[in-house]
Amino acid sequence: MFPQASVETLQYIIFSYTKVRHISLAVSVHFYLRNTGLHAHSSLGNLYPSTLIDVGSVSDAVKGSRIFPEKKSAQWEYLINGYLKCGKERPAFTLFQLMHEECTVHLSSHTSVALLQACTKLREVKIGELVHDQLGALLQTDVHVAKALVDMYARCGFLQRAQEVFDAIPFVNVIIWNALIGGYVYNDKSRYALKLFDEMQYKHVSPNAVTYVLILKACGAAGAREQGVRIHRLVEKQNFLTNRHVCSALINMYAECGSLEQAQDVLQMLSLRDVASWNALIGGYSKHGQGEEALNLYDQMKLKGLSPNAITYACIVKACGNIGSIEKANEIHSEIEKRGLHKRNIIVGSGLVDMFVKCGSLTKAHEVFELLPMKNVVTWNALIAGYAHGKHGEKALSLFEQMKSEGIKPSPVTYACSLIACGSAGAADKGIGIHEEVKSKGLLEKNLFVGSALVDMYVKCGLLDKAQDLFDVLPMRNVVTWCALITGYTQLGRVEIAVFNFERMVAEGIVPDQVVLVSILNACSHSGSLQIGQTYFEAISEDYGIPVCLTHHSCLVDLFGRAGQMEIALEILSNTPFHPNLVTWICVLSACRKWGHLQLGTQIFGQALCLDEVDSIYVCMHNIYATTWLQSGENI
Repeated sequence: MFPQASVETLQYIIFSYTKVRHISLAVSVHFYLRNTGLHAHSSLGNLYPSTLIDVGSVSDAVKGSRIFPEKKSAQWEYLINGYLKCGKERPAFTLFQLMHEECTVHLSSHTSVALLQACTKLREVKIGELVHDQLGALLQTDVHVAKALVDMYARCGFLQRAQEVFDAIPFVNVIIWNALIGGYVYNDKSRYALKLFDEMQYKHVSPNAVTYVLILKACGAAGAREQGVRIHRLVEKQNFLTNRHVCSALINMYAECGSLEQAQDVLQMLSLRDVASWNALIGGYSKHGQGEEALNLYDQMKLKGLSPNAITYACIVKACGNIGSIEKANEIHSEIEKRGLHKRNIIVGSGLVDMFVKCGSLTKAHEVFELLPMKNVVTWNALIAGYAHGKHGEKALSLFEQMKSEGIKPSPVTYACSLIACGSAGAADKGIGIHEEVKSKGLLEKNLFVGSALVDMYVKCGLLDKAQDLFDVLPMRNVVTWCALITGYTQLGRVEIAVFNFERMVAEGIVPDQVVLVSILNACSHSGSLQIGQTYFEAISEDYGIPVCLTHHSCLVDLFGRAGQMEIALEILSNTPFHPNLVTWICVLSACRKWGHLQLGTQIFGQALCLDEVDSIYVCMHNIYATTWLQSGENI
């Protein structure tokens, strides 16, 4: 085929086949080399695997490399880089391990960086450590290798190891600082990232655009608005406001910190507003529950001629869920369907399910869910949560079992929602089974949400003793956990224990929230504990710094009404700064029924008719007439 071809001629032929990417001809060279014994020539031995890799046949390169008597480090690297170039990291790792066993490893800078980046991508720290062991002098001289190693350890969560490598590098520049700072940001250690930024400035290392993007993200995650403002000034001073990535990070920082007006100001001053900058602002409004404003910004963005992307729609479906508008939800769903985004982007798909759940359309949410080609635990959680919170406990539990049967591992959110479902369905046995499951996974020690949901499940199933036993052994408790227990005792009429637990909670330094305060006021109301109830009401604003709301006033009206002190109840009602709602009027009418105050009840009935929801008011008035008739023995 290649009569009496010289080594130089064969090299030229190999290069030619590489240029035209001709696999079959390149493989024919392989047979010629093997048959003539020229495969032993080092220059051809090194060149051959790289040729097949370049024409796109990594597997042929690996097979062909077996004919060479001794593969040198360079040949191994050709093969490893070939797999990495094709996105086949696992085979590349296997080859690297074989290389480590068969020859003295001298990795080039390029291969070292490529391997470390692959380790970062797949969180393969063990392979990364093996690469680290082979770096030698490269780590002391090559900035890209040093950066890749710090980045690998940091991104994989080995922050202390990343710090040790960082401290041992003799030439730390801004790129390596960014790798370490980025690791802390990525692992939700934003406060540490901010400290590193201060240290970096102290050591007179000038930040670049990447540094500012990372540190602004840290400010947003930590809610560190003051530091964010300070960094904003630095960005302005160092002329980084022309960088669109930095500007988007600035908008996002203010939005994350709740400073939405400042975020909008930054957007307005930009000469070039791209989709990323609009997304940052829209996402901020969505996150802080201002769905209407987020949707207005979305419309403005489209009027500017910008095309929404997957991130835009992920923010917008959340905004639709916030406002609960099924009409708007259907409109956005239609847009997403036309683009096919729900089929390509799992975040958008999951967001659609959650949007319809929040809009109160479980049927539509389930339809969307069934049509999604990709589902992860977040997608399942959205639907399970919808059924659980919508009092469809059995359906939620059925989905929970289906999810596990399809190989999706439950998250803490899945377990918490399933426990809520057990409570609403009264499925105590199922709840006990889930309790054992979360206990075996150690979630009770790590997740407050799951512990609180378990206590609430036992309470809802009427197993207060089990709820109390679990509560007493939980390593972590917050106001939600306490509220579940206190509410349980209140609902079952065990008011003294409810009050005892409330006092215990306060003694442990837990500040009550609106929900637990309403629960304890209701407990006092049902037990006729006037003085204690009044004391708790006064403590709401004086001791706990919580604004008194209509619900608290309604509880106080109910407290005095149940005790028969109607004058005080009516005085509280007339002095409240809020407009009475259905609950408030029912409290007064119920007291009138209890104490037989027909005339007063009739007056209150007339005032309450201004509400839209009058059915309950008529029922209350009917009950007052019925009670008065029974008490007087006359047909009124």
